[in-house]
Amino acid sequence: MRKIVFILTALLIFSSCADNQFKVDTSKIELSFEAKRLDVDLFEFTIENAPEKIKFLNDKYGDFFEVYNAQILKIGTSSGVDYALRLSEFIQYCNDENITDSVHAVFKQTDNTEQLITEALKHHKYYFPEKETPEIVMFISAFNESVVTVENTVGIALDKYLGEKSSFYERLGIEKYLRRRMTPEAIPADVMRALAMAEYPFESTSDALMEHMLYEGKIQYYLNCMLPETADSIKWRYTQNQFRWAQNNEENVWNYLVENKKLFETDRLQVRQYVGDAPFSTPFTDVSAPRIGVYVGYKIILAYMKNSPDTDLKTLMQNADYQSILSKSKYNPKN
Repeated sequence: MRKIVFILTALLIFSSCADNQFKVDTSKIELSFEAKRLDVDLFEFTIENAPEKIKFLNDKYGDFFEVYNAQILKIGTSSGVDYALRLSEFIQYCNDENITDSVHAVFKQTDNTEQLITEALKHHKYYFPEKETPEIVMFISAFNESVVTVENTVGIALDKYLGEKSSFYERLGIEKYLRRRMTPEAIPADVMRALAMAEYPFESTSDALMEHMLYEGKIQYYLNCMLPETADSIKWRYTQNQFRWAQNNEENVWNYLVENKKLFETDRLQVRQYVGDAPFSTPFTDVSAPRIGVYVGYKIILAYMKNSPDTDLKTLMQNADYQSILSKSKYNPKN
């Protein structure tokens, strides 16, 4: 059965990079690729060239093209009797609304983005040499998705990364905290996050907050391994003030979670308050860091890896025994 994962994330930029413990030598890893530009190829389609163009797109993009049609654009499969008309209408809509021109203005060249993704994938090959390097496809979604994984392909909706000041996002009513993350610089981290979540989906025995915290903490640890030179704020979706709040309040947050017996909370709404995307963490002040449970979870993962010197990244990502991880971490925010 085809495995499809939709990831709706985008990040913002500030300074501060992961510390040196995540830097490894990838200079001897040979890896290069060129992203496939479905956003360009698709918009060469016309009703007149429909048969040959549809065949070309199917041949070039394979399974991803059918997922794109049926599940992202929701216009049916390319074999549908009215597919050509529906695709033509989508293209006309994007042209009339200036979506196509806006995307191609921002992403006329994608060399820098591709180079950053290449470096991240070199790190992926360093840690997971047995895994095949994924293909990267760039497309226009009409603001439906950000990043999509289909088997060994990662798709990037360029129209979700036009920059926080894009007039489209304001007209769509996208909240400011999300808009400021919708930048070209966010793409490499979003790609690697999507890859991590596709390769290592969340597995739970109780669906408790603690398990979500540690799973998301593992994802953040993975991102540091893949993108050691990338600003922490990009990988964390934090502003500078939010990152400072998380650092300064780690002990207070941990004490609150323990004293109020929140670690084993399973109510989804309450769990989301600590790990879900939001402008801030609602149990605390409106200047608190969002997803504060993830930050604490990451610090527990750091402690676990420090106390488990024989554990590599692959073993960590495969480990879903969160109670054991917590116990072996000997986590103490006072340290």
